[in-house]
Amino acid sequence: MLLAGPFLKGLDAVADIKSSTDGMAKLMAKAGLDGLIGIGIDRAANAHLATHEGEALTNYFIRVIKDEATARSHLDLAPLSPKPTEIENIAARLDLISERIEGISGQLEPKSGPLFSVAADAYYAKIKKAKGTKGHKKDGSPKVNPELSYIEHRRNVFLQLMPDRPVSSYTEEDIQDFVDELQWLDPDYSTSPDYQVGKIKEFIQENKSRSGPRLARGTIENNYLPRIFSIIRHGCKMDKIPYPLDGCRIIFSDEIPKPKNQIPPDYTTLNRIFRKGLATGVLADALLPPLGYVVGRRLGIIAFLRAEHIRPYHGCYIVAPHDIVQIHEASQQLIVPIKTEVSLNFYVLHNFFVDCGLVGWMMRQEGFIFKLLHEAEDPADAASKRMQRLFEGVADPHLYQTYHGLRHGRKNEDIDNSLSPAASRIQAGRAPGSDDDMYGQGHLTAAQVKMIANAPLSPEIDWRMFERRNWDEYAARARWPRHFKTNWDQSGLVS
Repeated sequence: MLLAGPFLKGLDAVADIKSSTDGMAKLMAKAGLDGLIGIGIDRAANAHLATHEGEALTNYFIRVIKDEATARSHLDLAPLSPKPTEIENIAARLDLISERIEGISGQLEPKSGPLFSVAADAYYAKIKKAKGTKGHKKDGSPKVNPELSYIEHRRNVFLQLMPDRPVSSYTEEDIQDFVDELQWLDPDYSTSPDYQVGKIKEFIQENKSRSGPRLARGTIENNYLPRIFSIIRHGCKMDKIPYPLDGCRIIFSDEIPKPKNQIPPDYTTLNRIFRKGLATGVLADALLPPLGYVVGRRLGIIAFLRAEHIRPYHGCYIVAPHDIVQIHEASQQLIVPIKTEVSLNFYVLHNFFVDCGLVGWMMRQEGFIFKLLHEAEDPADAASKRMQRLFEGVADPHLYQTYHGLRHGRKNEDIDNSLSPAASRIQAGRAPGSDDDMYGQGHLTAAQVKMIANAPLSPEIDWRMFERRNWDEYAARARWPRHFKTNWDQSGLVS
């Protein structure tokens, strides 16, 4: 019992250990129990110290077990930091409450969002990541998506005319002020030899002083404002704050040109356009106008026509456009400038083009039909400029007759030929007019294909001009005629 007595007291004391950490508690228990075991052994051996001071030693080692301060002194460890007073505890709690109140106050303060310039850069980066490049240039380098150029330009113009402020601070009045200034931009400002975005204010002031032509309402509504609104909306989403311009209503001056109403060329004008196109000797000039008029498709779609896109279907011939064209010889992809997904629906080639040998000739070609257009960096843009020149001096400028007007003419012809509105829309690649238009995957039926392929062509157009043409000679032309000029009277080409 002399040996075990101190140790048993130590085991009882272990239950009352009070320490700062579990590790410290183990050290306290081990140190105290080791000391008590030593006392028991010394007592059994009748050691003088254990016999005469045993009780005091036992109490000491029990304190080593129970009290961390005694244990740290015994083990030569650093003493515990002094416990804070009640006042210090209260002060610490007040500091914590104050920090939490400040944090809540910061959250309750209204956010204003990033600056317009910052939001514009973030929106630009988002669109660039989502849409990437748009095919490749002829040197193999990637083309910048045109939308990125539009965003950057509209951003710069806005910041030239308006202060760079947090996005949530812009009001309907601010946008109205922007439009009131922007409208005074000359429509042809970008063609000026000294054009720079940084000189926008100068251009506007100069145009105001001479009461010059103003930017069209359609350009402001469709090309500028939607991108400005998208940037501001994106900035609001970045900080998760309300968009301030919902329901924004802009009032346009009556002096701003309204969208022009395109009037389709009449048959006399069509004959002049077709003859002039054939007279240039250039394949695109000769075929883009009649194809655009008869099939009703956008110029950009027809400019990317390839031989393998022409396929037999229900006893007729159709064209199945692609949105991406793989150029195997160059290991490149070209992005076709489609406006909507319905532009990828097939369209029917009239049997006149079959009978005059044009379809057979096109199917024997390799790759793009209009190869000369594809020597340009932007084939669709090259085709557009080509058609502008072709229509000059032939179409009536007072009637705003352009290549796009051929689509309007096609619609009128479809009405005269009793083609259903849905079939006319699908053939021309226009957006659906109703949900019913989308049944059958939005494609033409066999009967509609045959009806379009054999629809009557106006007898007022001299279609014989396209017969017995050597299309190989047209396609072989290696460059555009530089000085092709014509004079026209009401009957057609005269010189």
